[in-house]
Amino acid sequence: MSSGPPRLSDNERLVLDLIRRSEPIRRSQLHARTPLTQPSVHRIVDGLVAKRLVAIGPLIAQGPGKPSPELRLDRSHAYSVGVSVNTDAITLCLADVACEPVDQVRIAGRSHERATALEMIATETRRMLDDQGATEQQLVGVCLALPAFFIAPDVMNPSQPLRDWGLIDLRAELSQRFAAPCYLENNATTGAIGESLVGVGRWAPNLVYLSFNYGFGGGVIIDGRPYVGAHGNAMEIGRLFTDDELACRPALGLLLEHLERHGVHVATVQELAERFDPTWDGVDAWVDASLPVLNRAIWAVSAVVDPDAIVFGGEIPDALAQLLIDRVEPHATQHYRYGRRIPVPALVRSEVPGVGAALGAALVPLKAQLLP
Repeated sequence: MSSGPPRLSDNERLVLDLIRRSEPIRRSQLHARTPLTQPSVHRIVDGLVAKRLVAIGPLIAQGPGKPSPELRLDRSHAYSVGVSVNTDAITLCLADVACEPVDQVRIAGRSHERATALEMIATETRRMLDDQGATEQQLVGVCLALPAFFIAPDVMNPSQPLRDWGLIDLRAELSQRFAAPCYLENNATTGAIGESLVGVGRWAPNLVYLSFNYGFGGGVIIDGRPYVGAHGNAMEIGRLFTDDELACRPALGLLLEHLERHGVHVATVQELAERFDPTWDGVDAWVDASLPVLNRAIWAVSAVVDPDAIVFGGEIPDALAQLLIDRVEPHATQHYRYGRRIPVPALVRSEVPGVGAALGAALVPLKAQLLP
């Protein structure tokens, strides 16, 4: 791929995704799973091989007729980078064409100064590619994810700790450092994308992802696809609450302040994830104070989206996520009629904890460039 990311037709995307989901798969099996003719499938596979996205394996004989070759993804020639910027760290994830992470790096404490952080992101991206024996020409794209809402297509508005990233054309700044296509997204949405492709989404095609970070946000997946809304701000869940309620939302930054008042010193969200103890003084009181706001969020997304699952994700420790799940009231009222209750979504912990937003960001360019 010396000339940059490959250009794929809709049919090529369809076939590539079928191989990704089912590899190893015989070429003869693809025809039955697509609306395409067998000659078209053969031609498309040959094209994907030429673009070094698919590798042909040995011939497999099964019954009468000619043996059919086994197909797998060629994972060594197309990569994507996702970058999740949080208040106390930046996480980079390098993913291959199979949507699987092949490298990840966390840069602690360097996220507040945008220019310095972007240079480190570019340096680490080149290092990760070099470690795979790859070059920037094999980079399908770069996606930057922030805990922020959009005020224009390429302009985001983050919270105060990340103020330096706000109110500027971030895509233009990213594009100055990378020749590959660049994307911007809210990190709760990229967390939802990661969850949909390699986590809970494997059994729940409709899910709401609650992102517990320094703040509290959300993303939504409908029929396996992210829904971001007209302005990119779908599931900007803080808009549900009054100013007084915002002070009680289940944001991990507020938990750090609450623990400090109870004599438990935890400096960062990352340290919280590493050290969390549900018996700490103040934890139960914080859960009690947060539940009315969290319940409101659960009721709202259940009523509006009706998902298969609501995922407790982001940077929340597993034990804390389970505490909240055990205490949430899934119904505002029971909604019984004729003795039957309305179904409610499953409340579950993330199956890609800690890395979901960065991995999901890495999958954004792959979906945009290569997958349906």
